[in-house]
Amino acid sequence: MRPAATRPWLIAACALALATPAAAQDRLLLRGGGVRTGPRVAFNEDGVTLGGEFVGWEEIRAATLAAEQDRFDQMLATLGEPLFQIRRRLEQENYAEIAEPAEAVLSRFAQRRSATAYMVFQGLMRARLASNQTELALEPYFLCLDCLRDLKKNLKQPKPAKWQMQLNTDSGLAKELIPVWFDAKSAKAAWPRVRKAIDGLEKPIPPGVYVYAATLALAAGEAVAADELLKQTPKTEAAVNDLLQVVEAQREVQAGKPGPALDALEKQIDRYRDPVKAVAYYWLGLGLIASADTQKKKAGVLQLLHVPALYRDSEELAAASLYHAVKTLETLQDLRSGAVGEELFSTYPGSQHAAKRKAEIQAGKKDATMPP
Repeated sequence: MRPAATRPWLIAACALALATPAAAQDRLLLRGGGVRTGPRVAFNEDGVTLGGEFVGWEEIRAATLAAEQDRFDQMLATLGEPLFQIRRRLEQENYAEIAEPAEAVLSRFAQRRSATAYMVFQGLMRARLASNQTELALEPYFLCLDCLRDLKKNLKQPKPAKWQMQLNTDSGLAKELIPVWFDAKSAKAAWPRVRKAIDGLEKPIPPGVYVYAATLALAAGEAVAADELLKQTPKTEAAVNDLLQVVEAQREVQAGKPGPALDALEKQIDRYRDPVKAVAYYWLGLGLIASADTQKKKAGVLQLLHVPALYRDSEELAAASLYHAVKTLETLQDLRSGAVGEELFSTYPGSQHAAKRKAEIQAGKKDATMPP
């Protein structure tokens, strides 16, 4: 019997298999208990890629790698837990507790433009808003905006999530961030960081960025910088152009000289759209209550009360509107001041203006018991 014909390709394949060990498999142990394996991982601050699939640092508990084990472990130790806490608290809408983990990793992501960086920036912005640090929320907002523009351009937009902000990348305006600032001291502290953040944004800069920064500069007493920013503002978006008109009225009110810009605001307010309309109601209300005329004061209170009625989620702006409405009604000896004050305390108990009102009430009680 003749032996079977020899197949040279089979012999070569067997020899290669015996001479070459199986490719090493890297192994990721996930927080949820799952395991992923594949050829050599690639990783940086933004996350890990294994077998062509992306895995976030916040998803990983531990790993066994064929190479760079120490560098991987160091990065996981630094980023894994903070990113896990940021994502979990965003999903729970527990924004106040995001500040610590977000601050811990901010420097690692400040120059990065990825879905992970976007999560960090947004977490920090929401944390600062939740703790009434509205002025300091502007810096991470600018980073959020720049990051989202880059992700859209590169077709890497983050998956939809309930915690994603409602922003317009063309105008640069966000529903969650109203350009009204209440604390001059905080505005002064935030201003250098905001100025630096603007310098790092990709060009062209959305026009809303200039308006946010200019109004913050006004609150910080940086009038020259505000003027320069307003001059640079592109007139390409209708919402931004409307907001610029409101800013002109704001400047008259803050200077104690209501004039043509405030008159124009009163005539045009019905045509404005959100979020500009909320700001317009606020500054128009403040301008009118500053009048010596009783009827204008009453009209101003009405304008202010539009804000909590229509923009309940803009908490600080609504609280500020209620606060000024209460103070004006008291000067008019209008008994409805009590009901408006109760609305401030019950709806916005953690706001800056509720705290301010409580302090005034306590001071008034002390003054009432002092001997003449």
